[in-house]
Amino acid sequence: MSEIVFVGGLENPKARYRMKLSAKNGIDRYVNEHTPTGDFLRAVLANDLREAFARADAENMAALHQIVMYCHNEIPGNCWGSYEAVDAWLERK
Repeated sequence: MSEIVFVGGLENPKARYRMKLSAKNGIDRYVNEHTPTGDFLRAVLANDLREAFARADAENMAALHQIVMYCHNEIPGNCWGSYEAVDAWLERK
């Protein structure tokens, strides 16, 4: 089990989001390096709520709202929201 921590944002470092550090790091690598994520974060980034809930462990389930708010507030809108957007972002390597 990973610890849930408060993390700062990409765009607004003073912002605070409560999530696993591994989730934030996975999102940040995806955004900055166009690195594929695991199945849970891929579902979140694709805005696939049903799949995100199915793939989440207990900590990510508890932090799902914060993870989505992090995406909404901190990462570019064109890199998430659908599987097509995620695939297009990954192809931009």
